[in-house]
Amino acid sequence: MNATLTRRLAALLCACALAACSEKHPAPVPPAISAAPASAPAASAPVEYAKHAVLDCDDRKIVLDATCSNVYSPVLMACSRQSLAFQDSAAGREVGKRDFAVVKGDGDTPAMVEEKVGALTCTRSASGERYVVADMFNGGNCEQCEWHDVYDWEGKLVGSDRDRGKTDQRVADVVSAATATGQAFGHDELPDFYAEGKR
Repeated sequence: MNATLTRRLAALLCACALAACSEKHPAPVPPAISAAPASAPAASAPVEYAKHAVLDCDDRKIVLDATCSNVYSPVLMACSRQSLAFQDSAAGREVGKRDFAVVKGDGDTPAMVEEKVGALTCTRSASGERYVVADMFNGGNCEQCEWHDVYDWEGKLVGSDRDRGKTDQRVADVVSAATATGQAFGHDELPDFYAEGKR
């Protein structure tokens, strides 16, 4: 009888030990699965910048103004407005101006100006006439993605060499003069004009 009692007592002690262990180390409970997806970070709204550059040449101020936003890129912003004005420095009046056309947006694409100005140069032709040459680009990578627009001294667009097959000889001569030593008398590179920040 003592042997039976001893076996029962041993079994009882084992059962108590197992119960005590299971209370100290309960079985892991899987984490609750949330039905709602994690919220995505809110997209920041595009910021608009007023852009301004002035080139002084003899009796003219050539003024480039634009309103651009970082909707696509902080380095090459899209512009909703852009103009190139020609001012008589002495009289303080505008003699000519070009307002660049805005290309209508499509879907999520906002309306914007396609052309961008990379540099402005004042130059003289072989006959001594004064012109302004604007180095233009549109951010693409093609033969027609970089070109020159030529303006007379009153701010009238004379022509462009964007379509190489239809370039006017006068435009070609003025563009050539803009890079010739002694014929250019004013120049402004605009590497950061379309980048975030105020020029």
